[in-house]
Amino acid sequence: MRLLITGAGGFVGRALVRQILAENAPTQLILLDRALPDLPNDPRILAIAGDLMDKSVRDRAMAGGIDAMIHMATIPGGAAEADRALSRRINIDASLDLFDAAAAGGNRPRIVFTSTIAVLPAPPPAHIDDATALEPFLSYGAHKLMCETYLADLHRRGEVEAVSVRLPGILARPKGPSGMKSAFISDMFHAALADEPFTCPTSPDGHIWAMSVEQVSRNLRHALSVKADLLPPSRAVTLPALRFSMGELAQALDAKVTFAPDPILEQQFAAQPPLTTAAADRAGFQHDNDLTTLVRRALAEIRTTTSA
Repeated sequence: MRLLITGAGGFVGRALVRQILAENAPTQLILLDRALPDLPNDPRILAIAGDLMDKSVRDRAMAGGIDAMIHMATIPGGAAEADRALSRRINIDASLDLFDAAAAGGNRPRIVFTSTIAVLPAPPPAHIDDATALEPFLSYGAHKLMCETYLADLHRRGEVEAVSVRLPGILARPKGPSGMKSAFISDMFHAALADEPFTCPTSPDGHIWAMSVEQVSRNLRHALSVKADLLPPSRAVTLPALRFSMGELAQALDAKVTFAPDPILEQQFAAQPPLTTAAADRAGFQHDNDLTTLVRRALAEIRTTTSA
């Protein structure tokens, strides 16, 4: 199988590539990102470093055709909100051009698109499920929802097999600027590992939905093979996630945390109500089982990437 992965140099992309290569499956990985540092030395990898907005870069990625694509390249939440024009060029225009190029191959490739829980309303209702109205609270979420709709239409037309998965918070991201407003959640993990004090911009009772990068990668791989008839007509599912409070997370990490709530951040990222994901559950997507497992996996990822 020829599998194109955009955003392959990012946090999730690197973990996903490691998982796929570890399987020793006969898969050619076409990896596309602006930068692709520290790639494994593996003959199955074709690396393409370039800008998704550049048609020549997209053409190189599609040369020879593809069987499937996992599209993760994006301008993330806070950065997209700060520069809506750039978000439009990458998160809408270049993404739609990429989808059209894949469809033009004529072999109906499977396209897995990483959407976001930011398509859901904030403040949220008392409970979120598959019937909850989609009301993006950031330009990032609005642009992702537009891509979900476009992909569903390409699927309806028989040009691609579309699977859009709405990701929760992913833990734990690398230390340093990420352009994501929710990065403070990962920062708590880094502070705990370094045995440093941490000021959390939410209340201890603020609840989040989260998933380890290991589990997200497993779900993306599952999306490549999930039976098409198990998905709703929208072709989009909100992934199952664990729900826990920031106080519970601090306790699980044994972290030195002081809570100083920022009302806006709390409303947008730490006011997640109970979540039911019946469509994703039926399709076989999974969460991390429990907070202890999530924390163990997230800390292991930090140690792996820090020592690499």
